[in-house]
Amino acid sequence: MGALLCVAPLDAAAEQGAEALGLKGDASFYYYGELGRISTFGPFLSGSWEPSPSRLISVQASVDVITGASPNGARKLPIPQTFSTASGGSVYNTAADETPLAAFKREGRIAGQLGYTERFGSNHSLALGIGGSTERDYKSTRGTIGWSSELGRRNTTLDVQLRYEHAWIEPNGGVPVALSLMAADKLTEGDSAAKDVVGASVAVTQVLSRTTLAQWGYSVQGDLGYLSDPYKIVTRVSNGDTVPADLAYVYESRPESRWRHAFAVTVIQESRPVTFRGGYRLYLDDWGVVTHTANTGLRVAIGESVHLSATARGSFQSKADFYTYDLEPGRTVDHASADYRLGDLATVSGFLGGGVMLAEAHELRVRAGPMHQFPLADGRFPAVTALIGHLSYVGEW
Repeated sequence: MGALLCVAPLDAAAEQGAEALGLKGDASFYYYGELGRISTFGPFLSGSWEPSPSRLISVQASVDVITGASPNGARKLPIPQTFSTASGGSVYNTAADETPLAAFKREGRIAGQLGYTERFGSNHSLALGIGGSTERDYKSTRGTIGWSSELGRRNTTLDVQLRYEHAWIEPNGGVPVALSLMAADKLTEGDSAAKDVVGASVAVTQVLSRTTLAQWGYSVQGDLGYLSDPYKIVTRVSNGDTVPADLAYVYESRPESRWRHAFAVTVIQESRPVTFRGGYRLYLDDWGVVTHTANTGLRVAIGESVHLSATARGSFQSKADFYTYDLEPGRTVDHASADYRLGDLATVSGFLGGGVMLAEAHELRVRAGPMHQFPLADGRFPAVTALIGHLSYVGEW
């Protein structure tokens, strides 16, 4: 998972397992669609089996369908633009005063994970996990190991996790030479490239009172190897918004290492029938990106079988040191990327949802809402609006 506070308290699975067979399952379907751009959707399945009070076996599987178009990194210009496809076998066009989008055919991604948890006594547990994913041009394998301990009078839980991932990419048309010209016969460094990801996280969950819970967490992650996007380009143009004869496009270049740090705090307050949740997360890395994220949510129980929920989230991100809208001809740089996701951004989202108990230990849940992302200092890339939805069924046997 690789995210902060990713080490969930392991006692929940062991103590809340089903009374009969010890089986739990979750079947869900999600949708993410940017208006006029990329869309992803697909099912997610997870299940666990508790063969004994001290052991838990879990499995996860997902299938993602990806379709649509995404910005290729080139800037908007007052003239039509023509680009080579990644394979170099054809071209695609963008109209004047439009943000260039690279369209692609529908693609798929399959991912899975297997986990095993062993409890030692009543207060400690060890969790192991292996997993991987595959798609047309990207594959990965990963492993995790986690330790959880309940301290004091079980009012404090300490969770620690280590993780490792190896991934390799085989981009269509080969791996382009950094900052080389986009062309049908582009320069390549080979057919594939790889990266390694190492990470660690620690979280402390503290019961503050009968109705209040708090969690603090820290995570660090190192990405080492090929970190550029082989399909992203940067416009090389001079004289501001005018169009010179030497207009060209070069493939982006990112550093071959990225160290990330994140700190987070979450507070949960319950006052039946209302449960409040609030949190803050600080993210920073050695690329110069700093992100502040705040979130809040309410859950209201209606009787014993129905609940409604509302959540809101907002974040502000500063750009990477090498982010640029374009490059002047003759300018010498080691790294450059026009990927708007590395720029100054603000993101806001909100969701409404609810759940209903269909039977004892069987629940149907739904959540949906919009996300709006817009550039801050550089408004030359358009804002992005997406619709997000999630439907799930959770049961115990």
